[in-house]
Amino acid sequence: MDKQKKGDLMRIYQDSEGFRSLIAVLSRYERNRSVIPLRTIVDKFPDDGRPSSAHRKAAQLALRELENLEFGRLVIGRRGAETRFEWSVQMQDVLGELDQCAESRQPQSLQASPAESGSFQVAREEVKGSVVHRFYLRKDFPVEMSLPVDLRAAEAERLANFVRTLPFEGED
Repeated sequence: MDKQKKGDLMRIYQDSEGFRSLIAVLSRYERNRSVIPLRTIVDKFPDDGRPSSAHRKAAQLALRELENLEFGRLVIGRRGAETRFEWSVQMQDVLGELDQCAESRQPQSLQASPAESGSFQVAREEVKGSVVHRFYLRKDFPVEMSLPVDLRAAEAERLANFVRTLPFEGED
C-alpha cells in the first residue's frame, strides 16, 4: 500500500466515528472475507441507542471511504440481492495497515521492537461493544485495555487523567 493511501486511511480512521466502528466490527474476523453483507456489519455495530438506520448510514459512508481508497466496492442490492462490500484487497491487510499506522504514531518509548509480533493491535472484541487495544509499555511488557468502540473524546481524556495518577514519582 502506498504512503498516500496509508495516510488517507489513518486520517479517515481518526476523523470518522462511523469508520472506527466499522473497523471494530471488521476486527472481529480472524480470517479474510471477500464479501461482507451490509446487514451483517450493521447487526454488529455497538448498541448505542441510535436506530439501526443511523448505523446503516454510518456503515455505508465508511464503506464508501474504503471504496474511494480502492480497497473494494460497495454494491447496492437490487432485485432481492443484499447490499454488500466486495473486497478487492485482503481485508486483513487493510486492518494490518491501520495497526502499523497506529503503532508508528505512538511515542517512541511506547513502541515495541519490530521483531515482536502484534506490538500494537486494534484487537478482537472481548465484550459486545468493546475493542481490546494493546501496546508495549516496555519492550517486554504488553498492556491491554478494553474500551468501547464508540469511545468519545471526553472519555479518553478521563482515562488519560486516570493514567496520569498512576506513576510513582521519584521511585526507581
